[in-house]
Amino acid sequence: MKLGSTGSVLIPAPGSDPLLGRIDRAVELGLSVISVGFREPAQRTPEYMHEVAEYAAKRGIELRRGGGGRIGSADPEERRAEVERVIDDLLEVNKYTGIRFSSFANQPMPHNRWAPEPPMDERIDIIGENLAAIGDAIRQAGMALGLENHCDYRGWECAAMLAKANRPNVMAQLDTGNAFTVFEEPVDCAMALAKYVVSCHLKDIKVTPLVSRFGTVAVNAVLGEGQVDNIAICKILQEQAPDPASLALLVEPLTLKPEDDPNAYLLGSLAWAREKLAAFLG
Repeated sequence: MKLGSTGSVLIPAPGSDPLLGRIDRAVELGLSVISVGFREPAQRTPEYMHEVAEYAAKRGIELRRGGGGRIGSADPEERRAEVERVIDDLLEVNKYTGIRFSSFANQPMPHNRWAPEPPMDERIDIIGENLAAIGDAIRQAGMALGLENHCDYRGWECAAMLAKANRPNVMAQLDTGNAFTVFEEPVDCAMALAKYVVSCHLKDIKVTPLVSRFGTVAVNAVLGEGQVDNIAICKILQEQAPDPASLALLVEPLTLKPEDDPNAYLLGSLAWAREKLAAFLG
């Protein structure tokens, strides 16, 4: 397994380019892979995307992407348009960067497993079929897609979508902490998805049941300070994931408050991961 980070907690040096600075920060921290978004209009020019990809290659950093779409919408026309948009987006970035993996989240997050329409069994089929269509379209570019449990569906539901898609390049990005947000034990989620997992958001969550009469609270925690058993999860992935050696563990917070220090979060989490997950890191 390879240790990396999502871009949100890689703080570039003052005055540096946002993405190039994140690559430099990853090198400083001894990481080998990061996720990037290319979300700003200025970041979507062919010249800039090519520059970022070349710089990452020279510095020994693998780039991965994240994205999503409304492919489970109750509106058939919206689903069709979103599948086309996602395909165009993935192929455009691949053309200029060579990035071959993108995670995928069902959007919007409020349209989750508790949404009334479409019914869950139909929705699983719809999402699976649309994932298959995306997978077929990007296969020509050597790309793979990783469906993420994105604070919306439980592990077995995501696994059912992937089984319906049934494409070798449509796999899973496990998020170890998101399971708690849909009232699922993270280890159970990992077990349901393990045979599909090619990428992983490494996250910890501190859950306080009935913190007050207003309900339960789940908040972000530095790795090792919450209740997610990331050691057990990595053991499951080591045993059952298709290719554990290439599997990226990307440190990511659930949410950070404005007063939180993202650098302190990242340094604390990386220190824990390097100590407690050493048996899994290549």
